[in-house]
Parts: sequence; C-alpha cells; structure tokens
Amino acid sequence: MKRMIKFFLMTYLFTLLLGATSLPDPTRPSNIGNTLSNQPLALTAIFIYPSYRVAIINGVALKPGDHINEYIVTTIDTYTVELTDPQNNRETLHLLTPIKEAAPTEQLKDIKIEK
Repeated sequence: MKRMIKFFLMTYLFTLLLGATSLPDPTRPSNIGNTLSNQPLALTAIFIYPSYRVAIINGVALKPGDHINEYIVTTIDTYTVELTDPQNNRETLHLLTPIKEAAPTEQLKDIKIEK
C-alpha cells in the first residue's frame, strides 16, 4: 500500500514539474509575438469598469502601465488611450475616427435632390 501511494505521489509531482510548464495557452493566438511590432497601433475597444480600465490595442487587452511594442499605456479615457515611448514622447490613439469636415455650402448648391 505504501509503495502504491509513493508511486502515485511521485507520478503526480513529476507531472506537475514537467508537464504544466510546457503547456501553451490555448486561447493565445499563435503569431501574437511576431505581428505586434510590425503593425501600426490600432485602438479597437475601451472597457471602463468601476475598479479598472482596459483598452484593446492590436487585439491585446492592456491596462495602464502595460507595455506594447516600445510604448507604455499611461492613461485610458472614454475615447482615447495615451501611450508614452522610452523618450517620454506621448502618442494618443483615438477610438473613433474623426468626423470629416462638411463640404462648403457653395459645393452643395449644385447638388440636385430628386423627389
């Protein structure tokens, strides 16, 4: 009986030491490390919770203080995320595309609207 318990205990410890450390995360995209530095930064979502804020940049969930490429996420606001590079230059990513300026009224008077 003692041999059997010792065998199961050793097998369990062996499995923990070797097996668990080599398992990949099944939810992580396989090419995440290769593509981040090659792509321009794109802000696709912002989640604001009572106790923390999360921004999705290039498909990666980031909180203030997290790193992406050479940038550090400094602030997450309702529609923007501010990043700081190693030289303390700031870059702001916008969630919404700016609205294009309306055409001047002179250009609009030539447009015919059919009813």
